[in-house]
Amino acid sequence: MRVSFSLVHPERADANERAVRREAEVSLTGSGARLIEALGLVGCEDGLALGFAFRDIALDPEMPQASLAVAEVLDALAMADTGLRCRIAGLRAALAGLLVRIDEGQDEFSMEAADPASARFSKVG
Repeated sequence: MRVSFSLVHPERADANERAVRREAEVSLTGSGARLIEALGLVGCEDGLALGFAFRDIALDPEMPQASLAVAEVLDALAMADTGLRCRIAGLRAALAGLLVRIDEGQDEFSMEAADPASARFSKVG
């Protein structure tokens, strides 16, 4: 199936953030309903709410990638019974990879912010 619009957000300057956003969108496009269903089986109404919130945040171009609740989704899925965990192993692996990418992006941002060489000083007087 060919998509007629780009899921990548070109207005985002950071290439890592665009890649993470794209990865989340592709994952949700292919498996979002299954993810929400699995969360509903694990956590009933709270699980469904988490799944829909995760989807809405991931697809909202205005939300920063740090606000994605990937760790919370993985924690909820970890409480599933063995049979369900086996059926959603690929989903869990994709989410774990997404979490690693988000963490890498946060570390890069922290290193850039802490780099004294990047600070600009202006001469007063």
